[in-house]
Amino acid sequence: MLLSEKTSKSEHNYILEQNRNDMWSGELWNKSKDGREFLIYLRTSRIYDAHGNVIALVGISEDITERRRAEEALLASEMRYRRLFEAAKDGILILSADSGEIKDVNPFLIEML
Repeated sequence: MLLSEKTSKSEHNYILEQNRNDMWSGELWNKSKDGREFLIYLRTSRIYDAHGNVIALVGISEDITERRRAEEALLASEMRYRRLFEAAKDGILILSADSGEIKDVNPFLIEML
């Protein structure tokens, strides 16, 4: 793991301090050997010997760059949908396919009623 400038020294120090106490998990920026920075989810834990002494730290990381991009794209899509839904000059009613329960109604339909 190479340190990225996008993750501060204080964040790295915090992670190390958490490992002294138990474990840590969370997101941080990493850097590949070619200098590309990418977001990872890291889980760390301590390794003990037979006497209960900490002998090592182990970490498992996962590149979550694509997942984060997909989450951001989904959020942007949902925001566009919500703006269209709220601003439409047609009445829109969304029902549950299973129960027929009203799930959402746009403002124009409410004004029509």
